[in-house]
Amino acid sequence: MLKIRLHGTPDEVESYVNKLENDESVRCLSISQQYKDRGKSEYVRVYVDVQKKK
Repeated sequence: MLKIRLHGTPDEVESYVNKLENDESVRCLSISQQYKDRGKSEYVRVYVDVQKKK
C-alpha cells in the first residue's frame, strides 16, 4: 500500500484524485476529504491510500 498526500488548489487536487480513481493499475483504498491549509492559503490537502492491482 502507498499513502499519498496531494497538495494544491482544490481543482488541481480534485483532478488528480479523479485520475487515480480511474487508473486501471491501482485501486484507491481510501480518499480523505479536502483539508484547507492554515492561514490565508488557497491550497488544500487530500490523503489517498492506493494499492497496486495484481
